[in-house]
Amino acid sequence: DLTLNAESVAYLTEVCFLHQLSSLPDRQNRSELEEAIIRSIYWFSEAYRDRNPIMQFVKLWTCAECFFAIDRKQITELNAKGIATILAFAGFKIIDTADYSKFKRRVKQLYSLRSKSIHRAEIGHVDKTDLDELSHWVAWVVISMIALAERGYQTLRQVHEQTQRLDQLSSERET
Repeated sequence: DLTLNAESVAYLTEVCFLHQLSSLPDRQNRSELEEAIIRSIYWFSEAYRDRNPIMQFVKLWTCAECFFAIDRKQITELNAKGIATILAFAGFKIIDTADYSKFKRRVKQLYSLRSKSIHRAEIGHVDKTDLDELSHWVAWVVISMIALAERGYQTLRQVHEQTQRLDQLSSERET
């Protein structure tokens, strides 16, 4: 639940780009990144309209995939690198760079749970902690993407190039 008071509205406006987000649907000639933001918001809202935790989880992953699954191969790796680099380096420092590799492994674990739901029709294997964790990450990914759009990023390929570059730098630093 989100309490709305003057303080929380100020936070959403100043930190989370509330005005920019709310103006996106009416904007003419949206960039590819802005279109992906709109699609991701759709899937985020669909996740929270659904009362089934498995479907919420799958829809939250769909929200993230709007940004990172730009190639048809190595989707898990694209999502892990994308989410990790955005949450570490997009300016909000949602994860500590010292935990980068560990965080990527956790993202892959959660994506594996999504795959069990989709490809094996499994149920009951996603707990509330998994769902809450993914929801938190995805919300900050969306906010970070708005920040990137505000900084001039226009395409998913631009985001992808930077996530690949930052992931490579992070991996080199760990070795």
